Amino acid sequence: MAPEIHLRQSYQGQLVDLFALGVIIFMLYSGSKPFTKATERDPLYKLITENRSHLFWKAHEQSKPRGFFSDDFKDLMNSMLAFQPYERLSIAEIVGHPWLSNDTETANDTELCCEFQARHVTIKKNAAKL
Repeated sequence: MAPEIHLRQSYQGQLVDLFALGVIIFMLYSGSKPFTKATERDPLYKLITENRSHLFWKAHEQSKPRGFFSDDFKDLMNSMLAFQPYERLSIAEIVGHPWLSNDTETANDTELCCEFQARHVTIKKNAAKL
């Protein structure tokens, strides 16, 4: 949930939804949550609220290969997960953001098929352990 909901403030549904979309994109891309709860009590989200996003990214980069989070991705997430709703990007700005319009990072059909086959194998192995 967006921070304004946790703070029990009035909010605009579209801005709350775009915040949630940022969380979803982060999770789909990285495989982990950006933070536990969008409050200043959450250590990772607090870094965002204090304009110390470089430390937020440093924490997330520890478990990823070097360069996993591009500058464009960081910029998009910083803008979508901003504490102040008026600092968040609009849907048009999100769609036009360089991270989403960068075709060089788009997987082709063969790459997608291989990725999902590998995921299927992993899921089957994990299910067999249960």
